[in-house]
Amino acid sequence: MDKQAIIESLRAFINSRPGLEFGNYGNVANYRAESRRITKQKHDALTLLNAVAWRDSITAADIIEASKRAYAGRLTIN
Repeated sequence: MDKQAIIESLRAFINSRPGLEFGNYGNVANYRAESRRITKQKHDALTLLNAVAWRDSITAADIIEASKRAYAGRLTIN
């Protein structure tokens, strides 16, 4: 997998819907607070991804290696 393919895959993941279910939050305020937090994290992730994409010194192998140490359980790079 080349760097561009990884970047495109990560961008698609970042832009995917978060899958929030209103019933899990109890009220509108809690739901909207979580939605705002997710939106901020999305913007932060896109900023970081753009920075990585523009740096030729960061290779596909670097991204794959870093993903092994930053595992959160929701995403793997194969």
